Amino acid sequence: MTYSDYIKATRDYGTGDHINMVEVHTLTMIEENPGITAAKLALEWNRTKGAASQIVIKLEQR
Repeated sequence: MTYSDYIKATRDYGTGDHINMVEVHTLTMIEENPGITAAKLALEWNRTKGAASQIVIKLEQR
């Protein structure tokens, strides 16, 4: 298993919902930085704004 596969694999972190590590880290950043935007998340993680937005939208839909 590659690292990419590992972080994309979904797990139950004790909530009954299956989410991947990227989503967990996103939720942690949002909790620790109220009001953070997708653009600021993208800067923190060196990703595009679109990629960060997609993660946030996916989480919101859940």
